[in-house]
Amino acid sequence: GVVWCGMMWCGMIWCGMVWYDMDSVVWCGMIWCGVVWYDGVWCGMVW
Repeated sequence: GVVWCGMMWCGMIWCGMVWYDMDSVVWCGMIWCGVVWYDGVWCGMVW
């Protein structure tokens, strides 16, 4: 879901190493990735 999507896409690409920690990766995913990446199914299909 959000955690996986955040780690694979938002964490590495958009947010970078700063938000790569496990605690902030969820927050990073919701804020930076937005509603589109908030859907774990859609993110899973792309990746």
